[in-house]
Amino acid sequence: MSFFRKSILKNETGFALFEALVSVVLLSMGLVVVAQVFLRSVDAHRALEKQVYPAQTLADELMKKMEIRARVGDLPKDFFESGEIEGFQYRIVTTPW
Repeated sequence: MSFFRKSILKNETGFALFEALVSVVLLSMGLVVVAQVFLRSVDAHRALEKQVYPAQTLADELMKKMEIRARVGDLPKDFFESGEIEGFQYRIVTTPW
């Protein structure tokens, strides 16, 4: 085998190793990105469970109480003012209808 042919084989082997290394690095970066997206979606779901769902439950309870009291005609004047219940701040907006 000539020196030139051995040199070409070394370069091809080196290029193949470099190409494999780049592929592994890109694959690793992709896996890290997928893991971060998954963790962020889990964090978003936890935030919903801690903040939005209890507030929504509280709002539903307030609406039920208001509907019952409105049917009876027993709504106080301060019922339509904003306030805070159980750590949740709420704001009541009335419409003309």
